Amino acid sequence: KKQDYSCTHQTVHELLLANQQSEYLQKNLWQVLCIAALNTPTFEACAQVFINVLRASLFGKKNASDFLIPRLNLSALFPEQVAQYLIQHQGQVRTSNRVHKIFYNEATQTYTINDEIKEYQGIIIASAPWQLAKITQYLPLTPVLSNTLKIVDGFKYQSIITVYLQYPA
Repeated sequence: KKQDYSCTHQTVHELLLANQQSEYLQKNLWQVLCIAALNTPTFEACAQVFINVLRASLFGKKNASDFLIPRLNLSALFPEQVAQYLIQHQGQVRTSNRVHKIFYNEATQTYTINDEIKEYQGIIIASAPWQLAKITQYLPLTPVLSNTLKIVDGFKYQSIITVYLQYPA
């Protein structure tokens, strides 16, 4: 079942007020949990999504709340693995190459990037979401691209809140 993560009804803050949570509990428990779970303040976070996350992590199956600490850095876990897979399957990975525009040639069914002569049979766009519309402006507006652009246009951005702790040995 597809979930809607937009908050159309009640925020976490409204839920806390409706359940008569004290200011102390709101500040020292619920706000902290909401930031940790959704990276969103209680005044903006959707109550239903917050409840779903708490239900799955606290009352779900045992593996729903496994605490995992990777032994590798995140680049080695995700992007490097994808790059290796693509290369093993005759793909090409180009990093640190700014893409300004992508063209699609319907006759040859190939892509041209930044006016290069070399053409590609397929591409994967890995960019910041706010750059997607500009990068893809020269591509045919297929239903998939149109829908993706609408979704990305609706994104709201906020800083990621991270705390690094160092414990004594």
